[in-house]
Amino acid sequence: MKTNWLILGILASLLVFAVAGCKPKETTLSGQVFIVTKGAENFKLGDVEVLLIEKSQVTNYLQKKQPAIESKMTLAQEELEKIKVGHVPDVLLTNADYAKALSKFNELQKNYDKAVSDSETEAESILAKMQSALDQMKTAQTAVLTSLENYPTPADYLEDFSPDISQKTTTDADGKFFLSYPSTKRFAIFAHAQRMVLDKTETYYWLVDAPTGEKPTQIFLSNNNLASVDPDGYFKLKPKDVQQVLTK
Repeated sequence: MKTNWLILGILASLLVFAVAGCKPKETTLSGQVFIVTKGAENFKLGDVEVLLIEKSQVTNYLQKKQPAIESKMTLAQEELEKIKVGHVPDVLLTNADYAKALSKFNELQKNYDKAVSDSETEAESILAKMQSALDQMKTAQTAVLTSLENYPTPADYLEDFSPDISQKTTTDADGKFFLSYPSTKRFAIFAHAQRMVLDKTETYYWLVDAPTGEKPTQIFLSNNNLASVDPDGYFKLKPKDVQQVLTK
């Protein structure tokens, strides 16, 4: 009987070791999300969702997205060529802000022609409103031109990206986060954040390879690995750094 108990004990121990040996090896990752400002200050981004996604999902999504990106890129270049030769691009005529300001300007111009002969004071008032409408048209024109020159942005690629998520975490007040995942699988890390800079909203996207290996490791999501930098080569046509253009 003692021998039987001894054999059972040995078998149980072997089973424990076998189960432990079959447990997937994991990567333990600590990270931080922040932006370095022009004044060389670190702006920590809290309450940012950091997603762990199987890399194949990302590459499949971008592969399907690429034809639409290339088609719109061709259209943007054609519209820019129209501007160079003094033509009004179609995309400007269909812009809601521009169309509204143009309609207002045309209406005011009709009233101005009549007011010139009736009342000098009223004519001056209408003229000021016409100038305001012109300013609105110029603002819309600048926005359209900037959009054409900056295509494609990270948002053009990623704002409608909704993958199946393997893991999700949220950064704390210091922008820090933690993840643990099987080290034998290939994952990508995806994050999206915003911050107000004066009267503008800056938008940031990150899409990078998740580190592998069994030792605890670190990753920083910052200026150096934004989607516009594309350190791991996800994009066939690299997105443009809109923040850099806006802050020149």
